[in-house]
Amino acid sequence: MKDVITVTMDDGRSLEIEVITIFSLDKYNDRNYIVYTLGEKLENDQEKVYISILERDQDNFNLSSIEDSAEWEDVQLAVNELSKDDGEANE
Repeated sequence: MKDVITVTMDDGRSLEIEVITIFSLDKYNDRNYIVYTLGEKLENDQEKVYISILERDQDNFNLSSIEDSAEWEDVQLAVNELSKDDGEANE
């Protein structure tokens, strides 16, 4: 079963997204990050994946961009580690 949530983007748009994973990094005060897809297919039949900061206020999920380059690099490293761990678990 796919986990689908409705989120509000930086520009105020609401989107339904499929959640791949949510994680946090201690280095950024346990800020939550979400890896998700909108179901857009790429040439090799894989789906395009996005990463954003995930914030929750009451019943709403809000996504915002990762604008700091050092934070973006740390998030990419974390996602790579998560995908390696997932790949090893599936072997």
